[in-house]
Amino acid sequence: MKTIGKGLLQFNYDEVAGKGGFISPASGLQITEDSDFFRLFLDDQDFREIPVYSSQQTPTSYKLENGKWELIYEGLKAANGKRYKVLLKLYITEQDDTLLFDASLTNSDTSICINEIQYPFIQADSLGGAREKDVLYYPYGFGWRIPNPWEELQHYHSEYRYKDEVGTWFGYPYPSNGATMAWYGVQSDKYFYYVGQHDPNVRICVPSIGLNPRDSKKPFLRLTISSFPVLRPGETEQLSPKVAAIWKGDWKTAANYYRAFAETTFYQPQLPPEWVTKFTGWQRVIMKHQYGEILYKYEDLPKLYKEGISAGIDTLLVFGWWKGRFDNSYPHYEPDEKMGGAEELKKAIAQIQEAGGRVILYTNGCLIDLQSEFYKNGGDACTMRDVDGNEYIEHYRFGGQGMMIRSFGYKSFALGCMSTEQWQERLILQGNIMKQFNPDSIFYDQIGSHPCKPCFQSSHPHGNRVDRDWAYRIQIFEKLKGLCSGDMAFGTENLSDIGCSLADYTHNSTNVKPDHPHIFPYLFRYTFPEIISTNRNIQEEYEGYEDDLIYAFLFGLRFCVSIYRCRGHLGMMPNYKNFLRRLINLRNKYEDYMVFGKFTSTVETHKLPDHLVCTEYVHKDGNGLLQVIWNRSNKDIIFNGLRIPAKDIVFNKLE
Repeated sequence: MKTIGKGLLQFNYDEVAGKGGFISPASGLQITEDSDFFRLFLDDQDFREIPVYSSQQTPTSYKLENGKWELIYEGLKAANGKRYKVLLKLYITEQDDTLLFDASLTNSDTSICINEIQYPFIQADSLGGAREKDVLYYPYGFGWRIPNPWEELQHYHSEYRYKDEVGTWFGYPYPSNGATMAWYGVQSDKYFYYVGQHDPNVRICVPSIGLNPRDSKKPFLRLTISSFPVLRPGETEQLSPKVAAIWKGDWKTAANYYRAFAETTFYQPQLPPEWVTKFTGWQRVIMKHQYGEILYKYEDLPKLYKEGISAGIDTLLVFGWWKGRFDNSYPHYEPDEKMGGAEELKKAIAQIQEAGGRVILYTNGCLIDLQSEFYKNGGDACTMRDVDGNEYIEHYRFGGQGMMIRSFGYKSFALGCMSTEQWQERLILQGNIMKQFNPDSIFYDQIGSHPCKPCFQSSHPHGNRVDRDWAYRIQIFEKLKGLCSGDMAFGTENLSDIGCSLADYTHNSTNVKPDHPHIFPYLFRYTFPEIISTNRNIQEEYEGYEDDLIYAFLFGLRFCVSIYRCRGHLGMMPNYKNFLRRLINLRNKYEDYMVFGKFTSTVETHKLPDHLVCTEYVHKDGNGLLQVIWNRSNKDIIFNGLRIPAKDIVFNKLE
C-alpha cells in the first residue's frame, strides 16, 4: 500500500487488492469500508443513469511517480453487470497540503453516453469530530452555514422523485444563485474539510453532499463535485480539475485558498464608475406590468426620484418601460406612446440626471417570449435545449386581482444560448437601444448566473460540450461592458463569482435576512469583498422589516427598494423611508470603511453571543478596522468589553 499527500488528507492505493481510498490519521477521518473514490453515470437512452462504482473496478495499470498516482482503467463494469468500452485515466497529485484530481475520459462504446462523473468521492462514517457539532459551509447565495449536516440535510429527501432509499443528496448547480462559488466545506472539530472545482474554464458542476438513507442506523456523509462531460461515442474529454484538502483551520482558510485560485484564473473584478461605488441603492419600479396595467408614465419618473432622494436613494431601476410590457415580448424593446413616447422617456431621464439622480434601464438577458416576432422568425435556432432536445421553458406569471392568470399562468419563455452569434448580437442590440435614452447604466436581468443549465443543441458553437456556457458568456459580458463609456455602468442580476467579477454591480436575487436558519453572508462577502450587490424582497412595512434592513446594512449591501413588489414607491411608506434614511446616514458617516474600504472577518462568528451580529471593514487606506455590532435582543450584551445596548448598533474603531 502506497500513500501520497503532504497535508492532512492523503490518498493510498493497495496494489494487491487493486483498491484506492482516502486516509487522514491526524483528523480522525473514518472512511466507510469498501466505499468509492469516484463514480460515473452512463446513459444508453433507455437506462439514463447507469451507475459505475470505483469499488467494483480494478485498474489495468497504475504507477506512482513524483507524488502523483496514475490509475488507468481500460473498460468499466457498471452496476447492471455490463462492461463498457470506456477509457478512464485518473491522476491524483500531492500539491503542498492539498490533493489535485485530474482525469480524462474516452468513450469508445457506441451504446452509451458518459453523462456524469463524481470525482473525488469521499464517503465517511466520521470526520473526526462529534457529528452533531459538524458544520457545513455552502455557497448558496451569499452563503449558508448548516450545523449538523448529518441530520439537517435529511430535509432534502425528495419524498418521491429520487432514489433516496440508498442516500439523500444536497447540492445546487454552479455558477448559479444556488452555488455562487465552486467550493464548500465542513468544519469538524478543529479541522476543515475542503472540496472545490478549480477550473479556469468555469464549467458547470454541482458541489454535492450526500447522506445515508434516513432510516439507516449507519450514518455516512458523502463529499464530491459532480461534473457533466456528456461524452458521446468516439469523444475524449479532459475533465475539470478538482481539489480536496483537510486543514487545521476554519472556513476562512478555505475562502482564502479559493480566492487565490480565482485571482489567477477568471476573477478580475471591474473598476466601476465612482457613482456605482458610492450608490446607496435604488427604487425598483415597474412602469407597464406584464398583464398590461400602466402603473407609471415617463413623466412620473422624476416624481419617483424625488420620493427616493428624500431617503438618500438617488437611483431608479426602471422595469417595463417598453411597449411590450414587463416580462413580455422579449427581446423587443421600444418606448410606448401610451406612456408618453420616446422623447418623453429621454426627457424624464435627463431631468433626473440634472437633479443629481441616476437611471438604470432594464432589459432581460436570457428570456425569449415564445410569442415574440424574434422567436417566430428564426429565434428558435438560438434557444437552449435539454437532454431530450426540447427547449427549456420558463414561466413568469404576474397578475392583478383576477384569478385566471393567477391560477393558470400566462407567459412562456425559451432561453437564449450564450454561445450563439444570433443571441449575442441581440443582446448588443438591446444595449444600443437602451443607450439611445442616455441612462446611467444598461442592465441585463438574470445573466449574472442564470440559466445555469447544459445546452444539448449540438449545432450551436459549443457543439457537444454541454457544460461550456461561461466560455461564451464571458465574451458577451466583455462586449456589453464595452458598450459603456465614461460613467455609464453595466449591471446584471444574480450572484456568482464569475458573473459578479465581469459586471460593475449585480442585483442579488436571494433573500439576505437574519431570521433564515442557515444565512451566513460572511462566506461570499469575505471571499469576494469587492462585489457590489443588493438585498432583496423588503417590499412592505411588515413586522421585522427594520431588522432585515439593518442586516443588509451590516453586510454592506445596497438597498433594493421595491415597494409593493415594484408597483409602489417610498412615498407610500414613510416609516420605511425614515428608517432607510437613518441607515444611509450611518453608512455615509463611516463610508471610508463601509463604502471605500473592504469587508473582512476577524472575529469567530460562531462564538458571538446569541442575537449579536458583528461585521468588520478595513479602512480605505488599509489602516484601522471598523466593527459594526448589532444587538438584536431586548437586553444589553457585553462584547469584547463593550456594552452593546438592546436593539442598537455600535461602531467600534480598532487601530
